[in-house]
Amino acid sequence: MLAVFNINNGLTLAGYNFSFASAFTSGPGNNGQPGASPVQIVNGKQIVKMKVSGYTYTPNRFTVVEGVPVEWQIDGGEAAGCGKVIVMPSLGISKYLLPEGITTITFMPLKTGTIPFNCSMGMMTRGSEFIVVPNTAGVVGAKTESPENIPSSSCDPAVASCPKTQKLAIEVSKERGIYPKTLAAKKGIPVELTIDDKVPLGGCMSIWVIPKYNITIPMNGTVSKNTFTPTESGTINITCSMGSKLVAINVN
Repeated sequence: MLAVFNINNGLTLAGYNFSFASAFTSGPGNNGQPGASPVQIVNGKQIVKMKVSGYTYTPNRFTVVEGVPVEWQIDGGEAAGCGKVIVMPSLGISKYLLPEGITTITFMPLKTGTIPFNCSMGMMTRGSEFIVVPNTAGVVGAKTESPENIPSSSCDPAVASCPKTQKLAIEVSKERGIYPKTLAAKKGIPVELTIDDKVPLGGCMSIWVIPKYNITIPMNGTVSKNTFTPTESGTINITCSMGSKLVAINVN
């Protein structure tokens, strides 16, 4: 039973919304999934609202049109475990859900088809997805700023006086595991945290989180750089998506 459960979760993360249970409970012509929820279009944006309670998305399926930006508003205050992090593998999106208030994810559905989403372990509501249909009504989407027009957060010392940056580094390898597990930083000075993930990780370890600063870090065997500024003294924990503590940054 555990093997079947894990295979099903793996299929979910790979983008296949098939459930072994549905094979036994669905009738002919029924895929075992509820109908997709309608989406309102406001000022050229498709507004999607969803609530996360424990390990459940409500609602969990939405129909949107291609070529119109989506503003996905998520109430994750009651999310549990890995449900505190949401991932959309096909779009390369991973997001930590705020414990209070609304977390907003924006994206552009560029082609028809499905865009599955779940937690990093595939344990949330089965069949969760966006269904992208043709824009037959000719809806004009709001203009979105292209990445090249977004100002860079990096500072060029050739043209400005740049603040000092604290450079911290973590290595993840078979030989050393997670090293080091404790780091030190100063309050009020920007941190550039580099994580060299030499071994792709799975399960809840596939996404690391810095909850205090709403940062998610995919652990897919690459080198990532993450920036934030410690605003107060104390300990900043880096956790897996289930909340288990992995690394502590002591700020003074």
